[in-house]
Amino acid sequence: MILSSLWSRAIRGLRRQAVLAYVKMHPFPDDLPERVVREPGDGSPLATLIWLHGVGTTTRRFLERYRPPQCPRLRMVALQAPMRPGSIFRGYRMPMWADMMPNGARPALSNMQHLEESAARVHDEMDRQQSDGVGSIVVGGHSQGGCLALYAALTCDRPVAAVISLSGFLPPEARSRLDERAGAATFGAPMFLAHGTLDSVIPAVHAESTRSWLARRGARVQWYSGPYGHTRRPAEESAACVAFLTARLDPLRR
Repeated sequence: MILSSLWSRAIRGLRRQAVLAYVKMHPFPDDLPERVVREPGDGSPLATLIWLHGVGTTTRRFLERYRPPQCPRLRMVALQAPMRPGSIFRGYRMPMWADMMPNGARPALSNMQHLEESAARVHDEMDRQQSDGVGSIVVGGHSQGGCLALYAALTCDRPVAAVISLSGFLPPEARSRLDERAGAATFGAPMFLAHGTLDSVIPAVHAESTRSWLARRGARVQWYSGPYGHTRRPAEESAACVAFLTARLDPLRR
């Protein structure tokens, strides 16, 4: 068990070094758009998917690598995270929704204020969509974007149609903050959580713990897992996610 833990920590350390080397070789442009919008090609939107990327990437790179679920008459809005110094990347600035600290086998948020600010960005986008006449909102993301999707949905003052978290989780700091809200958190939205058992960036145990924590609070969680890692998503997971979302949005088209 000790050797396995040490090995996992070593793998995560090497991965962080590889990410840092990559972003240094591919610097982020200064003019990153705050949001990228893709309108449905089959009519006016009946729902909007707010799509959130993980640490160290841009909306455009994210959309190239992780296609959002495709459903009829679904508008997609991908938000861009701000540039922040990353503690796990020796202070190097890169896009992230909240700073994170290396903490052994338990990834931890070092600044909950960052997560609150990012959740407020998501809530502002919800307001924008509602003003535009689209009242049905889905929030989803990958990795840290999945964490933000969960937190933003649970702290929203209006119901959301669905939540999607791929290779994400709720850190203990976020759970504690939600518990402090004493009933203000909203657990009614159906949720799709997916996590690979071979994920060496965010071990599946963190997502499993999040699933159990949500279920104890009455959340309706659909779970998908399989023998895959953090970045490469199997076609079966994508199909399960689309089926989940289609079932929630179909009543809007009737």
